[in-house]
Amino acid sequence: MNTSTRLGLAVLTGMLIGSAALAQDGGGALQRKLDEPVRLNLRNTPLPAVFAALSRQSGVRFDVLPDTYRFLPYGEDTRLDVSLPGQSLRETLSNMLAPQGLAWEVHDKDVRIQPAEPLYRIARRATYDELKRIGQLMTARVKKLEKNDVAATLAGAADGTDWKVILPAAWSEKQVEQFGEQFAKAPGGTAADWLDAGCGPKLTWRLDGEKIIILSRKDQVLHQLERRVSLQYKDAPLMTVLLDLARLARVKLLPAPGVMNYLPPTVRKNFTLAVDDASIDQALKVISGSTGLEFPVSAEGIAVRRAADVPIGPIESRGTEPGGAAGVFVQTVIPTSGGRELRVFFVPGDMSTDLQAALEAERRRIVRELEKHFVSPDAPAGKTDGEDKYPPAFIQK
Repeated sequence: MNTSTRLGLAVLTGMLIGSAALAQDGGGALQRKLDEPVRLNLRNTPLPAVFAALSRQSGVRFDVLPDTYRFLPYGEDTRLDVSLPGQSLRETLSNMLAPQGLAWEVHDKDVRIQPAEPLYRIARRATYDELKRIGQLMTARVKKLEKNDVAATLAGAADGTDWKVILPAAWSEKQVEQFGEQFAKAPGGTAADWLDAGCGPKLTWRLDGEKIIILSRKDQVLHQLERRVSLQYKDAPLMTVLLDLARLARVKLLPAPGVMNYLPPTVRKNFTLAVDDASIDQALKVISGSTGLEFPVSAEGIAVRRAADVPIGPIESRGTEPGGAAGVFVQTVIPTSGGRELRVFFVPGDMSTDLQAALEAERRRIVRELEKHFVSPDAPAGKTDGEDKYPPAFIQK
């Protein structure tokens, strides 16, 4: 299947699929435009041209987030057949975007187009078949659990499409039974909403091929940090870099109060980072090695703390047990021909146990030296500027 492959689209009057977070704009002009009818017929049209045509028809400006096309199988060349007989733009957007795994919301005076949550959870470019399945999950309706079987219920709602539901291997029979009970009580709605309700507050799900993976929310955060990105910052505020990485992973950034005050101004205000086809997790490890900050992960997102705030433990990599240190990320510079320098980074797994221990001891010595320069000797132990250095909100879950 080539990049000109069409993704069929039949927009049905009266259907309202997905959700939109509606914001007020002065006088409600944008809201009124969303309620006006739109008539449009397009065939085999790339998505950017579809939004341009909708904008001309309705007078609404569309802002397609740059990241959006990176999740679609054919990027900006993803094509649609659009038939809009005169329904409101509000209905049109919901009906048009849900089958493509996309969502919309009013933002200031624009309508923002972005990947829907099920598409974000894949944390990479979806295949054509995966996008089709996400579209089914976002449009098919589920009333209740059938035959005490989640996969069979989804198949019944999605025109017989086969699904495989993968539960955590470590689960006991009791946990599997409780999982089924949650879905029996889950309210109906779209299949995607039903899955969210059945997973509850501690679990979530993501699509992988034909499989629906059930996992903890922390494990899903870790998965989203595996998304690969190419980024370049020069003399940028470090917090801006961290916020961008959290946004790309679609997770919350949870900085400890005053954590940036422990860094030298040149690091805090003029940070340089260049990564090419690296995971977001790897980028965070580079920042950790350069700044002494740590980024422990919980179900809520990524915390930002000083290395001194992390309980002493062995050098370990991301995803270890709570309380373990996030690890040392070592950078070295190798001269190359032409007077250039090659920067090479090493993760703990590349080093011997003795070398890891020596580097950990050296890192802690440097942290103590930095504290002599940047932490007031009159400040109470463990506190700076009256702030709790390790507030309960940032304890690793």
